[in-house]
Amino acid sequence: MLLNQNHILIGDNESGKSSILQAIDIVASGNIHRVETIGLDRMINIEAVQEFNASQRTYDNLPKMIIELYLNGEFSHDVNGKNNSDGIICDGIRLVCEPNPDFQNEITESLKDQDDYFPYDYYKIRFSTFANEGYTGYKKKLRSILIDSTNMNSDYA
Repeated sequence: MLLNQNHILIGDNESGKSSILQAIDIVASGNIHRVETIGLDRMINIEAVQEFNASQRTYDNLPKMIIELYLNGEFSHDVNGKNNSDGIICDGIRLVCEPNPDFQNEITESLKDQDDYFPYDYYKIRFSTFANEGYTGYKKKLRSILIDSTNMNSDYA
C-alpha cells in the first residue's frame, strides 16, 4: 500500500518554494546530466561559497551540498538504511555534491593560486539510497514529474 500525502508550500515571492520543488525533482531523477545542465555554481548556496572565501580557503573547509528525500510508503529494501544526515534507519534517497578527494592536491594548489577561485569543476556528484547503494536515472527508485509554470502566461498556455 502506498500512502499519499498532500503538502502545500506557502511563502513570499523569492522565498525558495520553487527551489525546494526543483531539489526534489533533481534527487528523484537520479540524473547527473540534469545537475550539470543547471550547474553547481547555481545549486551550491552562494552564502556558503562567500563564507568559504571569507574564511580559511582550505580543502577541508569546502562546502558540500546534500539533498535528501525521506520516503514514506512501501519501497524495496535497497532504499532502507541509515545513510542520511539523521543517521536513522528509514527509506530514502539522496544527492551529495562534494569535493572529489582524488583531486585534493589540484584543488589545494588552485585555492592557493587564485584568491577568488571556487573549485566547482572538482566536485563529484553521487546519487544514492539510504542503504548507500548508488542509483541513476536508469535505476530510478520512484517516479516523479515536475510541471514548471515559469513560462506559463496566457499566450503560452
